Amino acid sequence: GMYALSVMPLIKELSRETLVQAWYADDGTGVGRIERLQAWWDTIVALGPKYGYHPNARKTVLVVKAEHEVKARQLFEGTGIQIMTSGVRHLGAALGDENFVHEYVKTKVSKWCSELETLASFATSEPHAAYAFGFQRKMELSSTHNSKHGKTLRAAPESSYGYFHPEADRPQTQPNRKRNSLSA
Repeated sequence: GMYALSVMPLIKELSRETLVQAWYADDGTGVGRIERLQAWWDTIVALGPKYGYHPNARKTVLVVKAEHEVKARQLFEGTGIQIMTSGVRHLGAALGDENFVHEYVKTKVSKWCSELETLASFATSEPHAAYAFGFQRKMELSSTHNSKHGKTLRAAPESSYGYFHPEADRPQTQPNRKRNSLSA
C-alpha cells in the first residue's frame, strides 16, 4: 500500500541510471553492465533511507555470466550481496543461464503434473470445484515468464489429458461421436 507509494520518488531518481530496471512494489530488479549495476546499488544505499527504503544486501542477488564473476566479486566486495552464475528464482520466473531456467521449468512442470493427479482424483465427484481451481491460469502465467521452454511447459497439460478426458482412451460409441461432433 502506502509503503510502495513512498518509494516512488526513489524509483524516479534511480531512473536516471543507465540500465533497465523494473519494480514490483518495493522489490527492484536491474539489468545492465556490472559497473552500472554497482552505481545503481550505491545510489540505492545512499538515497534509500531518505525515502524510508533500507536495502538488504543479504536478500540481494546479482546473477552474472561466469566470465564476469571475478569482476563482479571485486566490485561488490564487502556489500554482502550474493553473486551467482547459474541463476535465481524471481517473482515466479527463473533468471539465469539456460540450464538453470530449464531445470526450474522442469521442476515446476513436474510439480504441476502431481497437482493435476490430485485434482483429477476429486474432479470426478466435484467437477465444478476442479474447474474453479484455476489450474490453467497458473500455467499461463509461467508460460509468459518462461516462454523459451514451451516444450517442457506443455508436459503438464498433456499429462492431464488422460485424467480429464477419459473418453480419449475409450472406443468411440455412437453417442460419444455425436456429442464430440456437436462440441467441435
